[in-house]
Amino acid sequence: MTGPIPAQLGQLTHLTMLDLGHNRLAGPIPAALGRLGHLQELRLHANELTGPIPAELGQLGQLRYLRLEHNWLTGPIPATLGQLALLQKLRLHTNELTGPIPAELGQLAQLQYLRMNNNRLTGLIPAALEQRAARLVLSLHLDADEVTWNQTAAPCPAVGPSPSLRCDKEILLAVRDRLRGEHRELLRSWHPDNSIYNFQGVVATSDAYRPRVVGLQWIGWWTDPQVRLVGSIPPELGRLTHLEVLDLAGNGLTGSIPEELGQLALLRELYLNANRLTGVIPEELGQLAQLQSLRLNHNQLTGPIPVELGQGTRLRELRLGHNRLTGPIPPDLGQLTHLTMLDLGHNRLTGPIPVALGQLGQLEELYLPVNELTGPIPVELGQPGHLQKLNLSHNRLTGPIPPDLKQRAARHELFLHLHADEGTENQQGWSEPCPAVGPSPNLRCDKEILLVVRDRLRGEHRELLRSWHPDNSIYNFQGVVIRSGAYPPPPRVTGLEVIGWWSDPEFRLVGSLPPELSRLPDLVYITLRENGLRGPIPAEWGQLTQLRVLDLAGNALTGAIPPALGRLGNLQELNLSRSGLEGPILVELEEPGQRPELNGSHIRLPGPISPPASAACPETGPSPSLRCDKEVLLAVRDLLRNKRWDRDRLRTWQPDIGIENFEGVSLGGDPRRVIGLEIVRERSNASGYVPWQLSRLSRLERLVLRGNGLQGSIPPALGQLPRLRTLDLSGNWLRGTIPAELGQLRELRELHLQDNPFLTGCIPPALAPACDCPGWLCE
Repeated sequence: MTGPIPAQLGQLTHLTMLDLGHNRLAGPIPAALGRLGHLQELRLHANELTGPIPAELGQLGQLRYLRLEHNWLTGPIPATLGQLALLQKLRLHTNELTGPIPAELGQLAQLQYLRMNNNRLTGLIPAALEQRAARLVLSLHLDADEVTWNQTAAPCPAVGPSPSLRCDKEILLAVRDRLRGEHRELLRSWHPDNSIYNFQGVVATSDAYRPRVVGLQWIGWWTDPQVRLVGSIPPELGRLTHLEVLDLAGNGLTGSIPEELGQLALLRELYLNANRLTGVIPEELGQLAQLQSLRLNHNQLTGPIPVELGQGTRLRELRLGHNRLTGPIPPDLGQLTHLTMLDLGHNRLTGPIPVALGQLGQLEELYLPVNELTGPIPVELGQPGHLQKLNLSHNRLTGPIPPDLKQRAARHELFLHLHADEGTENQQGWSEPCPAVGPSPNLRCDKEILLVVRDRLRGEHRELLRSWHPDNSIYNFQGVVIRSGAYPPPPRVTGLEVIGWWSDPEFRLVGSLPPELSRLPDLVYITLRENGLRGPIPAEWGQLTQLRVLDLAGNALTGAIPPALGRLGNLQELNLSRSGLEGPILVELEEPGQRPELNGSHIRLPGPISPPASAACPETGPSPSLRCDKEVLLAVRDLLRNKRWDRDRLRTWQPDIGIENFEGVSLGGDPRRVIGLEIVRERSNASGYVPWQLSRLSRLERLVLRGNGLQGSIPPALGQLPRLRTLDLSGNWLRGTIPAELGQLRELRELHLQDNPFLTGCIPPALAPACDCPGWLCE
């Protein structure tokens, strides 16, 4: 609707609700609306209204909700609004309002929500409002750069002794030049005139009256190599006292790790891997009592492993591999009882493997290869537990392999990697020539196959894969993983991993994908992401029946996905994002029992990326396939667990446990169906994706996956949930655009996508009723 709001509406004296929002109404708000004595809700938001807010609105004694946001209103906020004794929600944001916040608003005892950001307000926050916000009785939203509670008195309190670093925003501005070096175009959104909420890579709390930085993420391999951060890590980051996630992985950062980072008492995740850091690991990092994940791998760090790291009782992941660390492995690491992953490989560590590592009952992966470790393999490592992967190759270990380890490896409960020249009492098995894996006499063993594919992978860059040499042991081939040869079957290649962003951009693989890799029948995973590989995916790869992971993201591939990949019955994870492929997703990949976690966030696909709505669950009873709600949840559980979600959170999702006992799951209706799913964590940096399989929960009304660090795109398949009323994916790392298919959710009433700093594009018009976003709708 267009035109002015008629003053005659003020004659509807029995009116209880007036909603004219999301139109194109213009002109002033009629003062006559103040005569609507029974009015409880007044919604005039998202129009083109001008002029002041009438003081007469303060006469609406029954008013509970007042929405005037997203207009062009000017002038001060009337003090008479403080007379609205029953008012619960007041939204005045995104206007041109000026002047101070009336102290009278502090008298509104029922007020629960007050939003006034994106105006030109000045002065102080009334003390009563500040106190209620501090007690979390009131949700108060104000811009960091305008109204403050003490603007005319002292500035925001210091978080350290330096008066020049008195607030989080000032700290970020101070460290900006240190992080970007001479690349002045980097971090250009970090500007004094910009709101801290618009600082790229920065996550700040938005539901309190004072913003604090809780996350800082700038991952170099997500951006062009020419614009990676290249400076040193500023010690001033230790002043961001509310920081929970610090992720600067994959950049070109140099220098040492500041010991001041040990002051971040709330830090849960610290990722500095894949940089060029030097110096020792600060012992102060052991003071981070909340730390759960520490990644310092793929740097040039030296010195010993600090024994203080054994104090991190909440640590679940510790990656120090691919550095130049020396000295023994501290037995103190055996105190990390929650540790699930320990990587100390590719260093210069000496001495024995500590027996204390056998006490890590939750440990699933232990990597110690390519060191100078000596002595026997502790029998304690074979004790019953969760250990699934153990790599001790390329050391100087002696003695027999503990029987428990051999038995678990023989039962395929454990992937055991040992070098032929160490820790084994049956080395004669290694001397047997590997049998032919195909008809060609020139491809008689895995090593010969790799030598053949080498030139295909590196193209004209002969310096690449130089470790793949006929005179070199296959165990020294870069990126190649060999199956244990500790029992009669000969060693075989089970993994191939060459990730471009780990190396200099000028030395990425640029050739084509070799069909000869199909001759490696024991391959479990192929990871060649972030390179410059070209051409199609060979159809011959459909012969790799043991393949579980295929990751070719970030290349320049062409053509369609070969139908032969649909025959990979063991495939669990398929990542072809940003690969340039075309054509539809294979029907074969949609068959029950063969469902990879399909990450197609940046693939150009003319066909559907998810199953049709008819594939939704018809019932919640026993079913041999993914046709019922419980089986959908079990499939989703496996996808989330593969991505290192909080496994304790999903421990109740078991086949032998009733669905009514699944944590975070709500049931309703007759027959009972899943109507709600809520998994909420504090912001983390997990690397999972939103599973499209959730679209099969056809009765779902509420889906909340807030604050889980999910990546990738929003699955368009979620638009197939006909009853969905609430969708909350806020507080993640989602990328891409908002799918137009979400506009098909006719019942949608709440949509929360905030705090996803990498979402781009506009908002589909069909979503306008679910959000206050008229300025961002797609034309």
